[in-house]
Amino acid sequence: MELKGNKGEWSEIYIFFKLLSDGKVYAADQNMEKIRDKFLSIVRIIREEIKGKEYSYFPGETVIIKLNENELATIDCTKIKSYKNKIWDMIISATETTFTNKDITDFLGSLYIQKLKSPAEKTNNFFGGTQDIVLETQDYRSGINQIMGFSCKSDIDAGATLFNASGDNTNFEYEIIGNINDRIMEEFNSLVDKNGHISVGSRMKFLRDKNLDVAFISPVGKIARENIITCCGTEMPKILGGMLKYYFYERRGEKTQVKECLNYLALKDFAGYGFRNNYDTYRVRIENLLYSMFTGLRFGKKWTVAQK
Repeated sequence: MELKGNKGEWSEIYIFFKLLSDGKVYAADQNMEKIRDKFLSIVRIIREEIKGKEYSYFPGETVIIKLNENELATIDCTKIKSYKNKIWDMIISATETTFTNKDITDFLGSLYIQKLKSPAEKTNNFFGGTQDIVLETQDYRSGINQIMGFSCKSDIDAGATLFNASGDNTNFEYEIIGNINDRIMEEFNSLVDKNGHISVGSRMKFLRDKNLDVAFISPVGKIARENIITCCGTEMPKILGGMLKYYFYERRGEKTQVKECLNYLALKDFAGYGFRNNYDTYRVRIENLLYSMFTGLRFGKKWTVAQK
């Protein structure tokens, strides 16, 4: 069976080949530039497509593949590098949403890879449980080994996202403030995009043009509300509601930096802190939220402090 996936899914396989051929995972600076003298050596990459069957891939000039500590095969690393380049060429040249390649699929099969996505089962509770690839690494300075899960993000086709929309789990309720009537509401509800989906940007522009405002009420999902409060405090739903208002209503969905949102939150004081110089207070709350999202926070699944 040929493996088929989108650019993001194939990117995870590309990353697997890249790490396996490099044998190192590097740190990066604030501009996402590699810091060549800061890295962790990769002892092995762990995949567990079927629970109980842990495949380990040991990098080197000859890549060694083991199943539950038993050696299965060896592959010359030059072949890994060759297929890494083939995967890259396939990704950047793809014109369909999902795509496949028989030669690449056959080679993956020789590596005992039957799925594009396969985080290790036994580490699902590690680091929030959102890892796309799991490595055993060694710090070359201390010699300490550690199993680490990493999330794979790709901006080959579009900007990478930290958090994705998910139905009512990521819906938020607002009240329309101002002089409104049935005719305005009918026109408002008729605004959809070319695919028939709700056009939030068009609707927010419509409200502004009618001199109508929006006021945050609450996250729609009960679990979403509980998770937001658990990770960042009782005021966090209001803060997140303020950020969404700034992006959709004030900025009309245009590219917006987190710093701009923070300035807006501090100016309007959405949480009602009631004191001046509150910028850093809002900054800490947003940092906590982003870190929780990075380490596994989802709005449709119960979140606990222990997961942080």
